[in-house]
Amino acid sequence: MLAKKTIVHITYKISAGGLEQVLLQTVNGLPQYKHVVIAISTSDDFIERFDTSTQFINLEKQAGGSAKVLWAGFKLLRQLKPDVVHTYNLAGAEFLPIAFFAGVKKRVHSEHGTPQTQAALRSNKITWLRKTFLPFANHIIVVSNQLKKWLVDVIGQSNSKVSVVLNGINTKVYKLHTRANTDTFTFGTVARLSPEKNQGLLIEAFADFLLRLPQQQANKCFLRIVGDGPQMSVLVALVAQLNVTNQVVFVGNSNQVSDELALIDVFTLTSISEGMPMTILEAMATGLPILSTNVGNISGVLEASKGGKVVPSENKEKLVEALLWFYSKESERLDMGSKAHTYVQNNCSDTNMLLAYQSIYDAK
Repeated sequence: MLAKKTIVHITYKISAGGLEQVLLQTVNGLPQYKHVVIAISTSDDFIERFDTSTQFINLEKQAGGSAKVLWAGFKLLRQLKPDVVHTYNLAGAEFLPIAFFAGVKKRVHSEHGTPQTQAALRSNKITWLRKTFLPFANHIIVVSNQLKKWLVDVIGQSNSKVSVVLNGINTKVYKLHTRANTDTFTFGTVARLSPEKNQGLLIEAFADFLLRLPQQQANKCFLRIVGDGPQMSVLVALVAQLNVTNQVVFVGNSNQVSDELALIDVFTLTSISEGMPMTILEAMATGLPILSTNVGNISGVLEASKGGKVVPSENKEKLVEALLWFYSKESERLDMGSKAHTYVQNNCSDTNMLLAYQSIYDAK
């Protein structure tokens, strides 16, 4: 019996997040390989969701400790002798030349999100770092055509080297929900509470939305926020300042996101920067219409699916108008949710994603 190929995954940390969810599905969904996951910094209890055969190594990077961590990574790769090294985002890309000099012949890199602003896309530092590291990758995986164009046009990677692989979700877990027929209405979001996700904008827009409704209707509208992160205390304070504490629910992290999605009527995302968020695809799979800022590849997916609307990023007035539209247009909202579900079932299953990853891992 042939020994399993060893895939070493290198990412900044292992914690709840979209990139980590893709990594989880890859490891658990491709058991024909031996998987080793190296966290450059740390891991938390998210690792409990991985198959028990997965090996985890934390490099415990500290501020200013790059050289020490890179040397530790080099020694590990020499010891593990993997068939493939798969790095993720800019933090992982730093290990591509390390893998090359450690003798790893197959080096795959994934980019799951763009820098937060157009200025950042053109910044000399970001451009220089990726121009330095990415030539050491044999193949690059991205989650949107926008990101591929940036890597080809700005970073200078060859078109044939970069593949667009849509994030895939488990359509057996994230399936069509029958929502309870209640007289309440709930907007909801699932995301890490961090500055680039910009949940503050959503809270401010929701507060304005309530003010534009008759009091009796406003009392039956809610915002449900699933996730945790460094902005939690700031967002809780903002909710109190806007006097909407009774109508904004902070759930925290959840291991049952599918169940959380069943409690809302419209999925919202107000990020400043994204690739193609897993949470949007998960929400679409359950039959939810989507309201999102126009970042990453989201508009392309919503245009193709007819499953939602986008508004300009950081534009509160447009977001308030969209919240009002979804609230008042029940038949259109339900039609969008149905189309979103069908699109994900046909185009974004994790089966398609895993087949693409397997093809890249096994390519000569």
